[in-house]
Amino acid sequence: MFPFTGEFGDLDFLPTWKGCNPVADLSRAFGVRVALENDGDAAALGEAAWGAARGKRRLIYVTVGTGIGGGIVLDGQLYRGVDRAHPEVGHHVIDASGPACTCGFRGCWEALATGPAMATWYKSKAGPRADANRLGAKEIFERARAGEALAREAVERETYYLALGLANLIGCLCPR
Repeated sequence: MFPFTGEFGDLDFLPTWKGCNPVADLSRAFGVRVALENDGDAAALGEAAWGAARGKRRLIYVTVGTGIGGGIVLDGQLYRGVDRAHPEVGHHVIDASGPACTCGFRGCWEALATGPAMATWYKSKAGPRADANRLGAKEIFERARAGEALAREAVERETYYLALGLANLIGCLCPR
C-alpha cells in the first residue's frame, strides 16, 4: 500500500487488490478527506503521540499475531523506506534454513515467531495425534501451562525466535 496515494501495491495477502485505491473510493463515496495507514505504522504513531512512548524521539513498535508487523519512529517521524514504503520487519531473515515464508524467502521472523508458525511446528512434531491438527497458539499455550512437554517446547521455541528478532531490531536501530 502506498500511504500517500492510497493505492495498493503487490501484497502477498491481498493479491487481487493490486492497483485498487480505497482512499480515493472512500473519499469520493463520503465526500471527506481519507487517510489509510498500515496497522503497525498507525500503532507506532499512536504510541508516540498518546502511549508509553509519548515524548520519546525514537521507538520500534512490533505487532505479533498471525504475522509480524511494526512501525519505526526516528527523531519523531515515522520511518519510511525507498519510495516512502513501509518497512516489513516481519520479513527479516533470522534462520536461513528455516521454514518457507509467504514472501518467498525462508526463515523470516514471521515464519518462525507467530501463532500460526508455532501451531505448524507443534503439528509437525506431534505425530499422528488427531487433535494436533485442530490446535492453534492459544490451545498450545494452555497445554504448556498444564505441563505438556511438547507444548512447552513449542512455547520456548516461539519465545527464542521472538526474542532473537527483537534483539536484531534493537541492535540495528538502537532506538534508545
